[in-house]
Amino acid sequence: MKVAAALAALALSFPAALPAAPAGPSLEQRVKRLEDTLALEQVIDQYAARLDARDLEGYAALFAKDGVWQTGSSQHRGPAEIKAMLVGIFGTPAPRFVNTEDYHLVSNVEVELIDHDHARGHSRYLYVMRGDGGSPHPVLAASIAECIEATPPTISSDPSDGARPPRVLASLRRGKPERETMLQAVGGLYAG
Repeated sequence: MKVAAALAALALSFPAALPAAPAGPSLEQRVKRLEDTLALEQVIDQYAARLDARDLEGYAALFAKDGVWQTGSSQHRGPAEIKAMLVGIFGTPAPRFVNTEDYHLVSNVEVELIDHDHARGHSRYLYVMRGDGGSPHPVLAASIAECIEATPPTISSDPSDGARPPRVLASLRRGKPERETMLQAVGGLYAG
């Protein structure tokens, strides 16, 4: 009995002997941070879903009034400008439009919560369109264009050989035969 009482007294006094743990976010704050991060990741998924459904109004509404859509050097600010850009690309979708030609796969989603009201995000996507014969054709043009922007103005191991600026050459264009497009792209390597 004396041993049990001694162990109980030792156990009660032991936590007081340990240094206090550094104060950190509460459980409630950590859960709130996770909820906010998940909500932002879901918005990024909605960008692809609404674009693929050609819900241009819904897509543009995902942006804040001063939100920026940017790829490479192309930049559009606010829902109205973003929707206008999409209408310029896709036209106005027909009622009950069903997309059977292309879709986006979103990946590498990064969300950084800056403070209570601000966040920053980045993601990659793989754009898959229908190729000849209905086969899928994945496109990574956005990331290629970003690489070119980071490339010096000319690529050459010998400056005297008339080096040219880098270019993006399409391997497929919507509504054009694949063979014709590939030949034009290869021709672009040697032209001018």
